[in-house]
Amino acid sequence: MSTEVAEKLEKILRGELAVSANEITRDKLLIDDLGLDSVGFALGLVLIEEQFGVTLTEDQLLVCDSFGDLVDIVSAGQAAASPQTNALAE
Repeated sequence: MSTEVAEKLEKILRGELAVSANEITRDKLLIDDLGLDSVGFALGLVLIEEQFGVTLTEDQLLVCDSFGDLVDIVSAGQAAASPQTNALAE
């Protein structure tokens, strides 16, 4: 798990969505354990896309049950976006 991604995601969950920091571990379920409802989940996704510069697909979201899943998806999105960013800079 990317530590930097996990820390930023934790900050979003704690700051914007009022999830307690001590509750956030890789295996915690976003809805059942962390208490995110559909509105909180949607708001969180918008914030994540804005802050990380990634676009999350419906297929990715369907398998995103836990905090660890979210970290993995965002990390993969960043890795996929990096070659495009580098190509634009050249």
